[in-house]
Amino acid sequence: MTFEIKIKAGFFKTQNYYLTVEAGQIILTPREDSENRRLVIEDHNLKSVSIISRNTYSGELEITTHSNTYIGSINLQTGMEEITKKLAQEFGGKFILQCGNV
Repeated sequence: MTFEIKIKAGFFKTQNYYLTVEAGQIILTPREDSENRRLVIEDHNLKSVSIISRNTYSGELEITTHSNTYIGSINLQTGMEEITKKLAQEFGGKFILQCGNV
């Protein structure tokens, strides 16, 4: 399952990525910039993946590994339910969902 997200790449810069959730993996693939490489985060390297949902179609995303933290935003026209369900299914206790205004 693939979703479009934006990952912070600097203080005022974000980059567009595809986030794919597969069996025990999160794959981040750049949508535009070919200089950036695809990043594959395996379950054993993942500390946590969190979504702070503001409403039914947008939220903040944080992926924390043992060596890095990736922060971004999600804006899904189809709603947050699909991505939260898939992340919870694949990563269980490593997935955190916080709902409400932040």
